[in-house]
Amino acid sequence: NNQFRRLKKEGIHVYSIRGNHDAQNNLSRFITRLDNVHEFPTGPYTFKNEEKGFAVHGQSYPSREVRDNLVKNYPPPVKGLFNIGLLHTNITGSPEHDSYAPTSVDELRSFGYDYWALGHVHNRAELNRDPYIVYSGNIQGRNIRERGKKGCYLVAVRDRTVDELRFIPLD
Repeated sequence: NNQFRRLKKEGIHVYSIRGNHDAQNNLSRFITRLDNVHEFPTGPYTFKNEEKGFAVHGQSYPSREVRDNLVKNYPPPVKGLFNIGLLHTNITGSPEHDSYAPTSVDELRSFGYDYWALGHVHNRAELNRDPYIVYSGNIQGRNIRERGKKGCYLVAVRDRTVDELRFIPLD
């Protein structure tokens, strides 16, 4: 709650999807939803900000285990806006993570979004550049096996194109 308030004070919006660890987490009932926090429902949905020129598409997990390909039901890109897809998936087939919401890089590339922000796999990875398909990983290792730099990506967009993609270590 405090961090959401800090972001709100700076005029920063949060777009959030639930994955396998927080699909139906009771802890979420203690989070006060501020008007800068946008949580995706369990069905495909799009948040549009025409003033800033972007659309964010995604959907939360309805339960802990999602074995279906969620992308096939995502909304089409919104013409004239920078389209961002949020997806909790094991697209890389990492044996360290369950194979939830399976899809492929080729399927995401063909979808027409300008950027895909992926979650579930804890290691950062840039899987594609046109469009960018990126796992930011987690912000700190959760166990002894999760070594290396952890953090987030800063994505700068100019004229509906990714102008800069920069990893920022936060651990």
